[in-house]
Amino acid sequence: MTIRVGYHASIQGGYQNAPIQARNTYGLDTFQFFLSSPRSWSWKEITDDDVTKFKETMSEMGFKENTVHLTYLANPSTPKSDKDLREKVIASFRRETLRSDILGVTNLVFHLGSHKGAGFDTAKEMIVEILNDVITPKIKVNLLLETSAGSKNSVGSSFTEIGEIIEEIHHKDKVGVCFDTCHVFAAGYDIRTAATLDTTLEEFDSAIGLKYLKLVHANDSKGQLGEGKDRHENLGKGHIGITGFEALCENKALSDLTFLLETPSAGVKKDIDILRKLS
Repeated sequence: MTIRVGYHASIQGGYQNAPIQARNTYGLDTFQFFLSSPRSWSWKEITDDDVTKFKETMSEMGFKENTVHLTYLANPSTPKSDKDLREKVIASFRRETLRSDILGVTNLVFHLGSHKGAGFDTAKEMIVEILNDVITPKIKVNLLLETSAGSKNSVGSSFTEIGEIIEEIHHKDKVGVCFDTCHVFAAGYDIRTAATLDTTLEEFDSAIGLKYLKLVHANDSKGQLGEGKDRHENLGKGHIGITGFEALCENKALSDLTFLLETPSAGVKKDIDILRKLS
């Protein structure tokens, strides 16, 4: 296996700080970061100096890829009846796609959000409308739909839902899926053994297609299988367990993928070591 191990890095002090922290603090192969606060609509323009420093540091640190996570506030399932929020969400997707391309970002990951009682069919229409707006032949960043944990009104906790959304995207070559292990497990897909992982990946392939699996968020789960709780835990301390991550790291369908940790920071260095040893 040749998985690449990453973790979330900070842009405090400038965008170039993310690759510096990822390499010097954690010794990572890649990293994930936010372009602005994940819990705010505020943002600032990216200057030419920002771009130069970031790209130079990426090269100096030896990184060939990176991932941006879209702000948590941007719920693409927001119905048109909530006009003000819908407009903010659309603007956020357009802006962050453009800003990702300016910096040379590889992947832009986003949550599919909540349909707020409107139902999946309405949510699908809303998501597809946004993605077909921002995904054009000119963009370079890949937009990755993240699997969700299955809380009330959430979208994307079933592989079938994600598959139906992707089916309606015009430029499918720039779209993919981020497989969050905690979310998938919380949604009821068992990945605790090699056998159950094979079954889950077969379901993924049938509903979506393994060719769309582009990234793994590697998180253990504080919640039980199918409990619908999005609560990340350090590897081996949750209900997926070390055997589950051993299976993930050894599965051929996941070879050559990036595994990004989003586990509690106090234990992340041990988590990095665990993934490296397992792969």
